[in-house]
Amino acid sequence: MRALLTALATFFVLAAPASAASTTLVVNEVDYDQAGTDTAEFLEIRNDASTPVNLDTYAVRFVNGANNAIYLNADLPNVDLAPGGHYVVCGDQVTVPACNLDIGAATDLIQNGAPDAAAIVQGDTVVDAVSYEGRVPGYTEGPGTAPTDTAAGPPAGPESISRVPEGCDTDDNALDFQRVPATPGAANGGAACGGPPADAAPTVTDTTPDNNANDVALDASVDITFSEDVSVTPTAFSVTCASSGAHDVAVSGGPRTYTLEPDTDFARGERCTVTVSASEVSDADTDDPPDNMGADFRFAFTTVGVEGLRIHDIQGAQHRSPYENQVVSGVPGVVTAASTNGIWVQDASPDADDRTSEGIFLFSPSARPPVGTAVLFSGAVQEFKQATWGPESLSLTEISRPTVTAVEGGSPIAPTVVGEGGRLPPNRIIDNDSTGDVDTNPTFDPQQDGIDFHESLEGMLLQFNDAVATGPSNSFGEVSIVGDNGRFAGVRTPRGGVIVRSDDFNPERFILDDVIGETPSTANVGDKFSSPIVAVGDYSFDNFKYYPLADATATGALQREVTETPSSKELSIASFNVENLAPTDSPAKFAGLADTLINNLKAPDVVAVEEIQDNDGVSGGTASPVTDASVTWNALIAAITAAGGPTYQYRQIDPVDDQDGGAPGGNIRQGFLYRTDRGLAFVDRPGGTSTNATAVVRSRGDAHLTFSPGRIQPSDPAFTTSRKPLAGEFTWKGKTLIVVANHFNSKGGDDPLFGHLQPPTRVTETQRHAQATIVNRFARDIQRADPLANYVVLGDINDFEFSETVQILQGFQMLDLYYLLPPNERYSYVFEGNSQALDHILVSPALLFPLPEYDSVHVNSEFFDQQSDHDPQVARLRPN
Repeated sequence: MRALLTALATFFVLAAPASAASTTLVVNEVDYDQAGTDTAEFLEIRNDASTPVNLDTYAVRFVNGANNAIYLNADLPNVDLAPGGHYVVCGDQVTVPACNLDIGAATDLIQNGAPDAAAIVQGDTVVDAVSYEGRVPGYTEGPGTAPTDTAAGPPAGPESISRVPEGCDTDDNALDFQRVPATPGAANGGAACGGPPADAAPTVTDTTPDNNANDVALDASVDITFSEDVSVTPTAFSVTCASSGAHDVAVSGGPRTYTLEPDTDFARGERCTVTVSASEVSDADTDDPPDNMGADFRFAFTTVGVEGLRIHDIQGAQHRSPYENQVVSGVPGVVTAASTNGIWVQDASPDADDRTSEGIFLFSPSARPPVGTAVLFSGAVQEFKQATWGPESLSLTEISRPTVTAVEGGSPIAPTVVGEGGRLPPNRIIDNDSTGDVDTNPTFDPQQDGIDFHESLEGMLLQFNDAVATGPSNSFGEVSIVGDNGRFAGVRTPRGGVIVRSDDFNPERFILDDVIGETPSTANVGDKFSSPIVAVGDYSFDNFKYYPLADATATGALQREVTETPSSKELSIASFNVENLAPTDSPAKFAGLADTLINNLKAPDVVAVEEIQDNDGVSGGTASPVTDASVTWNALIAAITAAGGPTYQYRQIDPVDDQDGGAPGGNIRQGFLYRTDRGLAFVDRPGGTSTNATAVVRSRGDAHLTFSPGRIQPSDPAFTTSRKPLAGEFTWKGKTLIVVANHFNSKGGDDPLFGHLQPPTRVTETQRHAQATIVNRFARDIQRADPLANYVVLGDINDFEFSETVQILQGFQMLDLYYLLPPNERYSYVFEGNSQALDHILVSPALLFPLPEYDSVHVNSEFFDQQSDHDPQVARLRPN
């Protein structure tokens, strides 16, 4: 979603560190201002030792000014550098093919001011350094400095300051370094250490058109300039194009610059590659070797494409551009926003069709003019999908590596208001007219279909007024909102969210992301944004995203809920997903869960706990035979006791290693916490294991379990790589109560709401349906054994109260207690700003008289500082 930059310090001053001569790693070559540009910059490290050196404890440092301002410090990776080997650190891997470590600083890797220095450091010790453009204290070796870009006149081409010869290190920058053609990742020329440079192989220093140039005329010639006078054979050059194929060329000029005249014109909008054969180019001097170029040289350009288009033509009234994979030329726009890898532009003269977006993203442009600048751009139209998004994602229409030219007449674009006074988003339907794939659907209806509405805003500058958060801030810098204080949103929760219904997954949600400006890191559901949010529309990771141009802030006063304390006649039973609880979690998490159980849930008599991990927790996928979770359980019980809560006991069954899903090595399972000081007791019937099944039997008129605790059909394929239901028998003041704790198969693997397949395929439902069927049959067995039996089925069902999964589970044997709540209060989880019910408590008919008290206790899912991602559920029952 965003570039990962090596930490770039704002200019700050440090005392000059101690300097030490290196007998191992040296700064072997530093790119120097490629003819006045900031492209292709690099620093090359060489191992001068006779044994390998591991780079893990070293860093590269760039310093500017006599006051030692360190403007870039980048750690090196855990890599062994062989004797005589090179390691190249660069700011743009595309333009430095030999790059080993791209630190993403293409515009400022090498500072352009005097004095300057580059160094290899180990902790606070300078291992090796070179100063140029003057002396930098602590970073200058010897009485002099390396040559500057003006010492020998203007650069002849891509040049660097290099140790000449290779690895030369007399600890005197003036003697060791020469200004020579750049050779990143390759050996430098030269004779004696500290002497004049030896003859270098000829290289290509300039081309017309430039590499990756756009808008090249169809009848253009090609110029190639070398670093020195050369002679060439008749077949030294070849030109091959994507559409027009290979071109014979007439070669003229020389001996430094040669002109190629293709025999026929190029085709419109095609990419052509020019190759210079190294073996057919030799220098004119007699100082050999080297004589020929060191390697073949290639560059490419694109001819002028489709002209006369506007951005809305490129976007089209559809999800994929009608000009996909074509080259467009001279398209007008105004710069509206910028990110680390491109800019957004928008047409200042939109058409009258709201279905066609007026904005587009330019990826890796040739120039990045400031916001408000009028530009013309040319490049290839592509539908971009990042590999990590998955094949189900939509694509993002963008222009790849365009040429961008500033023109007269620019002024800032006014954002399009989304909501009242502007474009109102659909608030119920995501898509209702696709035939399986929105990419091929001939109907594009932003007025009714949310997925089309968001697509019609792709790349545009937008404004959201009176926004309110419908989901908490997450670790990705995202927060979901609706505009206009939710006046046009679907069904709202009493606490400010939007509820999921069977026919409404809330397409009116907009996910803000901190790609450009900061989003609030502490927003809770219902928090309000006091200022309008101006953002640019984009798409990534299965969702439309909106990037605020300025930092956004939200405020609110959402409080965590507290349920009622049960009376002496009420049995309190709860379900609580504790999100991969392991002994490796912080004491603060255990303390937070304990506080929630005691103070918010009022210390229930029985808690079905989901996602307890084994004693060594998640081991990063490393195989571990540990399945015992006694340390985890006891740590949670101890935290409850330490917080002043009652003494709990637990019952559970260890799973077979890595057979129940969840994080590899974690062995999550569900179990029971219970207290015995209010009339509850657990009935232990030993024999239950991870692989055998408990059953229901009738004895003395009551239903009982053969094993307690015991698993329900653990070998059934419905529970492959999923948690197995755990049944336990209790007594409450002498009355039998059977409780089944569940954690059904997750939704991971289902199609996203805003993917190209519509309606989304929910492949995970099949397994949950099978799981629900088995648990419902078990409930039926209990009821057959005793029609008045007290039994509860609860846990993380991973499906909605209106879903087929819950309807199968409920059957005629139970009632999902969510139906005792108003529809807008039926939720325990907030996903991408959607409030939804995943955690359930279902009870037998006998427990419905009198009606239970039910509470989805909102303490986690709506808050940025969560102890778990699920809200616990509590029911207060009166077993008969």
